[in-house]
Amino acid sequence: MQLKVRFEDFHTITRAQTLAQAMDVTQEIWQTAAQMFAERLPARRLHVRLLGVGMSGLDQSGLVQLSLFPEADHERQSRLDEVADRVKEKSGQASLQRALGMLHNVEHRSGPPGQDQNQYGK
Repeated sequence: MQLKVRFEDFHTITRAQTLAQAMDVTQEIWQTAAQMFAERLPARRLHVRLLGVGMSGLDQSGLVQLSLFPEADHERQSRLDEVADRVKEKSGQASLQRALGMLHNVEHRSGPPGQDQNQYGK
C-alpha cells in the first residue's frame, strides 16, 4: 500500500507499507491508510492539497488463503463491496457512494421538529 500527501506548499511525502495479507475490503483499506497517515507522516500544520492511496501487487487469480475461523465483520464488508461493485457496474460509478463523503459541510443544529434548520450550510 502506498500513501501520498502533498501539502499546501507543494511539499510531497510518500510512504509505502507491505501488508501481511491480501486486502480487498474497502473499510480495511481505509483503516490501514488512516493508520499510516497518523503514524508514518510527520505532524504538520499545513493544509493538505492532495491525498492519495494506492495498492499494488494485486492478484486477479482469486486464490486466497482462507482463515479457519473467518471474521463475521470482514465477510459482511466483503459482501457489501461485492454488491456495491455490481450496482456501479450496472448503473455507473456515480450511482452509489458512501454517505460519509457527503457530510463534510453539514452543520448540525438542534431545534423544534419541522423548523427549517438549514443544516447543509446553504
